[in-house]
Amino acid sequence: MIELLKKGEKVRVLKRRNASTEAIGQLLAFHKITPENIEYAEGDINDIVSLDDALKGCHTVYHCAAMVSFHPADAEALFRINILGTKNMVDGAINHGIKTFAYISSTAAIGDQLINGMQSEASTWTDDKGKSHYRLSKHHAEREVWRGAQEGLNVVIVNPTHFAVALQYKSGDMNAPMVVAKGVDFLAQKIKEIAAINDVPIIENPPLARELYKFVDIDQEVPERLFKAVAEVLAYVYSLKKKSNVY
Repeated sequence: MIELLKKGEKVRVLKRRNASTEAIGQLLAFHKITPENIEYAEGDINDIVSLDDALKGCHTVYHCAAMVSFHPADAEALFRINILGTKNMVDGAINHGIKTFAYISSTAAIGDQLINGMQSEASTWTDDKGKSHYRLSKHHAEREVWRGAQEGLNVVIVNPTHFAVALQYKSGDMNAPMVVAKGVDFLAQKIKEIAAINDVPIIENPPLARELYKFVDIDQEVPERLFKAVAEVLAYVYSLKKKSNVY
């Protein structure tokens, strides 16, 4: 969204009726982007009528909405949101003549066949047996998008790996921020859940998270070449704390 707005594109964001837009406002302010090119459409991916209104006049759709959970009790919600919700988005895009449909999937959706000892987007999905409800929901959601492609929709599917890196920094006591935890996919989700429970701010910066995960070990300080990127994250965190009077 930020990159689109930087290019001067007009962006319409689908939001639930009672969802707050405060975080988006803070993100825009942090990047010094004025909000005149952003529009909010109230609705839900499982409300076909609201989707029809939201898609009018659009030429590109970025479908990022999803539920992430590995709890067996969430199976029904995962299938309803991730599969049925994606089906509704694909159908709506076809009906409105959307030019490009970009779907943010997950590495959980790739096949389990090993190619040269590794799984990749070229791996074949052998069967559903033994796979988590989340993984099944993302795989079958992808199949809905491929079904849209067969019906003439121009689609792009990406399977990003989810990284999470926890940083600690005590001004005056530490020379530089330190990595205290890191993980990929399931472990990344658990790190984020623990952070949320403890009211630790969660900042989305995938390129930085990948760099920290790859090059910085746990209990190791952030290297100098990443100081600027980490400083920008810390500045944003401090700005959030200042607005909420939390220190």
